[in-house]
Amino acid sequence: MLSRAKASLDPVTLTLGSDDALTYESNQLTAPPRVYVDLAQVDVEPSLHETPYAYDDGVVRSIRLGRHPDLTTRVVLDLDEGASFAVSTLQDPVRLIVEVAACAAGGAGGRNQRLYIS
Repeated sequence: MLSRAKASLDPVTLTLGSDDALTYESNQLTAPPRVYVDLAQVDVEPSLHETPYAYDDGVVRSIRLGRHPDLTTRVVLDLDEGASFAVSTLQDPVRLIVEVAACAAGGAGGRNQRLYIS
């Protein structure tokens, strides 16, 4: 079960904690700019589900979690134009890390952005 979510400085780092190993797929879309991560066989703590978290300034505009078929949870990060991302996992405890950075030519640049969603 996905039970914790935390985000921190630019490059924005979103950390999703889980009680079990995570299997995921991720992709970036351009119109509108966003990243999504599909977490297979993951149930979400009800307090995190279907709640958008909006941010007024920075490379990440909002974060949403939603339910898809076959017990898949989708995490969507709505981005500033031109952002790049990377996804990785850590163990003990199990965490999925999504890092988003603004391009030098646009977006939030080197500004610090602290995001809270839990």
